[in-house]
Amino acid sequence: RRILVGQDATRINALLDRITSRVGDIPYTQSGLCEALYDLNGKLAGIPVHRLLGGVYHPRLAASWSIAFKSEQEMA
Repeated sequence: RRILVGQDATRINALLDRITSRVGDIPYTQSGLCEALYDLNGKLAGIPVHRLLGGVYHPRLAASWSIAFKSEQEMA
């Protein structure tokens, strides 16, 4: 079901709340959607995402990764 199609992409928190109410508190889902929405908003505004978020605060950041602890069926 397309629960985000036609929604206002500038309302990032409202869309994250909407997806969370449908799929639960799954950080991987929220993270991917959040990144996509900020990317879209940056493109719509014609500016890079880091400027959309207030500019560069740190020239370098540490990166991390995580692994899902649920099976593919549980996450579907």
